[in-house]
Amino acid sequence: MDSEVQNLIKAKFAYPHLLTFPMLEEAFLCSTLRLAPEWLAMRISTSLNRLILSMLFLFLFSSQGWGLDPKLTRFTTDLRRQQLFQLTESYCQQRLQDSRLPHDLRLQLTVELARTFAQHATTVSSEQQTGLYQRAEELLTSYPRQGLNELEELYLTVNHHLLQLSKGEAAYWEAELYSTESSRSSAREDLTAVIEPASELISQTETWSKARTIATTSAKQSLLTYEELLLLQREFRLNVARTLLRKAQLERGAFSETEEQNNIEPSQSQLTEEYRSSTGLIEVFQKQYEHPDLYFDSHLVEAEWELLLDRYQALEKRLVLLRQRQLSPQIRNSLMSLEARSLLQQHKIVEASKKLHQYQQSGARSEPELDFLTIRAFLELANIAEQQQDQNLKTRLMENIKARLIVIEPGYWAERAKQLFQRKEQEINYGADLQEQIDQAATHARAEKWEAAVTAYSEALKLAEERNATALRAELLYQLGVAQYNLQSYEEAAKLFRQINSEFPESKVRARAHLMLAYCTGRSGNLAEAMTLLQQHREEFPSSATVQEATRLLADLKRGSREYATALPLYRELLDSPLADAKLLESLLNVYQKLVFEDEAVSIEPEKLLSLFRQDFPDALQPVSADNLQRQALIRLTIASLILAVPDEQNNQITSLLAPLLEKQNYNAPTFTELRPQLTFLYSRFLLDSSFSSQQFDEVSRLPVELKLSLYKYLVASPKDQATYHSLRELMERQLQNQKAELSPENQREFLLITLMRKYKENDSLTTLEELKQLELKLKLAPEQIRDIALRLTDSDDPKRLDAALDHWKRLEGLHQAGSESWFETRYYQIALLQKLGNAEEAKKLKRLTLLLHQLPANSAWKSRFDSL
Repeated sequence: MDSEVQNLIKAKFAYPHLLTFPMLEEAFLCSTLRLAPEWLAMRISTSLNRLILSMLFLFLFSSQGWGLDPKLTRFTTDLRRQQLFQLTESYCQQRLQDSRLPHDLRLQLTVELARTFAQHATTVSSEQQTGLYQRAEELLTSYPRQGLNELEELYLTVNHHLLQLSKGEAAYWEAELYSTESSRSSAREDLTAVIEPASELISQTETWSKARTIATTSAKQSLLTYEELLLLQREFRLNVARTLLRKAQLERGAFSETEEQNNIEPSQSQLTEEYRSSTGLIEVFQKQYEHPDLYFDSHLVEAEWELLLDRYQALEKRLVLLRQRQLSPQIRNSLMSLEARSLLQQHKIVEASKKLHQYQQSGARSEPELDFLTIRAFLELANIAEQQQDQNLKTRLMENIKARLIVIEPGYWAERAKQLFQRKEQEINYGADLQEQIDQAATHARAEKWEAAVTAYSEALKLAEERNATALRAELLYQLGVAQYNLQSYEEAAKLFRQINSEFPESKVRARAHLMLAYCTGRSGNLAEAMTLLQQHREEFPSSATVQEATRLLADLKRGSREYATALPLYRELLDSPLADAKLLESLLNVYQKLVFEDEAVSIEPEKLLSLFRQDFPDALQPVSADNLQRQALIRLTIASLILAVPDEQNNQITSLLAPLLEKQNYNAPTFTELRPQLTFLYSRFLLDSSFSSQQFDEVSRLPVELKLSLYKYLVASPKDQATYHSLRELMERQLQNQKAELSPENQREFLLITLMRKYKENDSLTTLEELKQLELKLKLAPEQIRDIALRLTDSDDPKRLDAALDHWKRLEGLHQAGSESWFETRYYQIALLQKLGNAEEAKKLKRLTLLLHQLPANSAWKSRFDSL
């Protein structure tokens, strides 16, 4: 029978009143339908009875509302223990949707859901962990604390600390997997950061005392009973103790299967102090067998400390003591793991191998960690056999190890076993000196000492060539190429990656080498060739683990080359891949933005683009807040622009889309500054494309004054001969005139300048030239602005405007150095205007005086124009 089905059945019959929601009933029934017909025949009547009873419970709960559920924690804990995480998450989320939930039950369900996310994270890859931890963090930090009593506040705080401790534990195991100084340093920082506040909370006796008082004296049913609060406190102390242990193990590298030592070696006194702090938190639990989980877990933590401190006799006595108890398979495996690690640590390889082999042959259910330890012990035996030249034993051991590598459950321990096997196999086959050289090179690479890494990998490559290690040569060439790449020696690195592709067509690193060749080419500045290589990579290695990274890089390069229509399908291809992180979604959103606002949407029909956008961002629209303003603005502006471009879409959607962005606090926010021009352009189009109603007049009146100025500026710069345009522009100008005091001095000046230039441009009959001149003098215009006005006035047949133009050119003359190109321009227009106004003699006199006092440069653009006067 399928294990998942078995677990569902156990949960269903253990908690009939909890599994009553339609979704969970469906999950249960769908799972049971996969069972053999004969099993269903035996269970059908019982199942129906249970289902009827559970529907009665559902009716009772529905009619009375939910109350605190004392079985909830045990129910969700059991589901998590059986790794039914999705079922637990669905159950909690379904109940949290009930608006009738009292706040204490809502708090209980929120915490259980966060715990489920956190425990689920321990069973997935590091890439998936981040999202689950974020969801748990958001649940606990966003829960409203106002109105919580001391017990509820402590319950929420402790569970938040437990989440942080869980993240620290995950960082520890990740550091042990990658075994790099940077990962260990990062994990040490993470562990230290979570230990200190958690330890401080443990020592706050008054906080715990107040919570205990509520748990024991509350008139109504409290969130936790006294016993449940005590268990929570003990669980918290146990987790802090374990985290102190992980920090010490990490600093000493005690759990690592490699011989490499860390740069930071803790002193014995420091270890002893941490040991006392850790065990002091949990030693009392070792005397309380009434809580088996706490009892065994506290013993296991102290046993780990004894192993870390090389106290082998104490560890052996503890293992004997614990084995006298009734043990679960999980605890039995943990004890075997401790014993095997102790023997390996004491270099008792043969004894460790025998015990592990016998344990697994005894019929006990093994775990990946024990499989890993067996592989580790057998590799050590194979190394000894190689040294003793016992090829028969070595061959049998290596065959056994390879078989174990095939059947070991995929995951963390399988990855560590693979790494260890690769390293030890090389040492056995090619000699310890070559492996030592490779380890030294890897150490330099992890420390980012790339020059030393290049030297060490080059030496290792020579040894590999001497010993005909073909497969190893390809790997070393690749690592040498990576080191050269990090030294920014892109041409040298490219040569090595090309060598791999030409000489080692069957190598496992060929796909990675081909991808790195594309990176080198791009870094060298040849982006076109890099894109060609990446496209070749997608075609030549379609099933490789590197193809998604190549697609991502190709999409980024296409976007950087402004080939947005080509980049779009590449990004969309990655949406269901592990690379679909927040950064990729931002890149995809940016591509949609560019297609919409840089007039390249012609290559993709707006209807199709809008449909694709809605597929890619189905739940993108969220209430706008200060935290998500920039992202929401991008999304809303993109959708609104596409709606405007699609004839069949309802433009009234645009009002609701843009309304939050038009609010003053959002429009004036610094994060929105870069997007204001897009909003101005889009909102102007929307207003101009609409029939301008009285309601829209009211909407425009309520806009932020800064947006009105931007709209007015846009309208003046993009004139249209239509009634809506003139109505809107006049409305903007009138309202800005009335609200001028609300503008900053800079914006006031900009408004007056735009108005001034518009009046000159349109020959506004409502304002006299003298009034405009006074406004000019008040604004203290720059020379180029005066010149712009002068040119507009010059292009006229109205004598008054021509006189005003002459005055402007005279003012400009005084602002330029005599004899310069700009100065000659002012004199030219003065002479031309005098002629046009009928003052030929004065014009002739001014021309003669100009050319007499100042000589035009031979290559001056004004020479021929002066000759034509």
